[in-house]
Amino acid sequence: MSEQQLKRRLAALISADVVGYSRLMTDDEIDTVRSLTICRKRVEEVVEQNGGRLVDFVGDNMLAEFPNTLDAVNCANQIHQCLFELNANLSKHRHINFRIGIHIGDIMTDGERIEFSV
Repeated sequence: MSEQQLKRRLAALISADVVGYSRLMTDDEIDTVRSLTICRKRVEEVVEQNGGRLVDFVGDNMLAEFPNTLDAVNCANQIHQCLFELNANLSKHRHINFRIGIHIGDIMTDGERIEFSV
């Protein structure tokens, strides 16, 4: 990949993972995958509503890009609210909760992929 193919820009990133994912999968893979599928759809909607782009959501890891920090923070708060609502009908042992980190910095992209974040 040449340096000309990579584009740099400033972005705010949300990186998240599911708390206790291994335990959830060990306890009930089918239910965990079902719950995460519902969760993914809601997260994608919330990211888009906040002006972001869902870069990746594989297994229990999620990465989203935003043009500014405020949108990323608002999105993270709304994701937690959505999870609260989705978890309302589940036993506490089956709750899906995210650890969410927000990073702002220079990123390098190659098309839709984020190749490097500093």
